[in-house]
Amino acid sequence: MEQQTISAAIDAFIVDSQNKINSHYQKNLPNIPVPQLAMMPGSKYVRIVLRDVMSRSAWAFIDRTNGEVLRAASWKAPAKHARANVFDPTSWTTVTSYGPAYLR
Repeated sequence: MEQQTISAAIDAFIVDSQNKINSHYQKNLPNIPVPQLAMMPGSKYVRIVLRDVMSRSAWAFIDRTNGEVLRAASWKAPAKHARANVFDPTSWTTVTSYGPAYLR
């Protein structure tokens, strides 16, 4: 039950984030193919990958235990401190088409 709940929340977060990317590219970069977000599940984190025509990069990480959205520090590791939470759609405003925001 808990696993289904977090999976649904992650899916909703990815759809919302992909919509932000689509809007950004449509408005600012109309001649460039829109990159797509994909999910790569791991044991502790779900890696959100941004796939472009020529490359892929870690866009964000989601903690499977509590739904915290973390900025990617590298391909393999998230940065410290949560930027949003998949269970709280009001916190998704800190996530832009470029990924979770830096802390202020």
